[in-house]
Amino acid sequence: MRRIRLIRVAHAAGAAADGPVSLPTNIASEAFPHNSRGLELLSRPTGATSGLDAPPLNTFNCVTLPAAETTRVTGKEQPVARPRYQEGWIRKRGKRNPVWVGSYREDVILDDGQRDRRQRSVILGLVREIGLRQAQQRLSERLAAINQGKQKPQRLITFQRFVLERWEPNMYPTLRRSTQRNYSWYIRRHLLPFFGALHLPEIGAADVQVFIAQKSRQIAPKTVVCLRNLLSKVFNTAQRWEYVNSNPAQGAQVPALVDTRERRTLTAEQVQALRAELQEPFRTMVLLAVLSGLRRGELFGLRWKYVNFEERSITVAECSWQGYSAPPKTRASRRKVFLDAAVLDNLA
Repeated sequence: MRRIRLIRVAHAAGAAADGPVSLPTNIASEAFPHNSRGLELLSRPTGATSGLDAPPLNTFNCVTLPAAETTRVTGKEQPVARPRYQEGWIRKRGKRNPVWVGSYREDVILDDGQRDRRQRSVILGLVREIGLRQAQQRLSERLAAINQGKQKPQRLITFQRFVLERWEPNMYPTLRRSTQRNYSWYIRRHLLPFFGALHLPEIGAADVQVFIAQKSRQIAPKTVVCLRNLLSKVFNTAQRWEYVNSNPAQGAQVPALVDTRERRTLTAEQVQALRAELQEPFRTMVLLAVLSGLRRGELFGLRWKYVNFEERSITVAECSWQGYSAPPKTRASRRKVFLDAAVLDNLA
């Protein structure tokens, strides 16, 4: 205990003096018995150390302790928290589908930049799938980087705040208008009710898998895949911005995409009956859509400059969605479509 108190005194003195600190030889030898390389004997007094409330020390026969002895520092000369070893603890939660929950403590960075130590809880897996020993192994793997001092403190922010205040304002300008609308609906309808109150570092791979399993029983497999991809996109951004150390959505299992819906098409008689009920230009638009296979956005984005009557073709080079124009999503979508004579006659 005495050695710990001496080290703390040396640490405080180094922080106050912003550099090496001088202590009496007998105290320095007791505080740092295994470090003789950095001890340099002084031949003249240096006076009392500033910033301490203790009386001035007699610094004849003193040693100078390097800054690295009083404070472990990073490349930016900032103090680093002393590593703490921990094993964490595990409990069982839930009745219908019980899960193993692991808890531990971790350093975090608050919004004001200050460091704090918080308790974390993560889902390690379903009780019916893994036993207590496997749950302990998963928790140990998660704590390995923390106990070895390799994990950086993570920023403490909820999923909802990160998505609404940081991700959407900075990522939406890079997306198409239709994609923005779809993402906003997925986020507010599905992601925020499940993850919104959780802090980003608290969300683990097991949490994501539980979310996917729950949604797989409620919505179509294609929508589940879209939710997983969107969640992975959000966490990839959070990882690049150093809010989290890894992406928990990466590798999450999703249901197989099996399209069991029957394709419905209009017969020739139904197309004629539909056109008879419409006025121009909608009558020609229906005929063009049926005989060319253009998508809605491609049809609405068609311009006269893309129609070639000599070649009897149109070029798909622009899409329109709710009044906003944009190029096609992929290179394959930008194509040339040859038309039937009946379509060209209606366009003329």
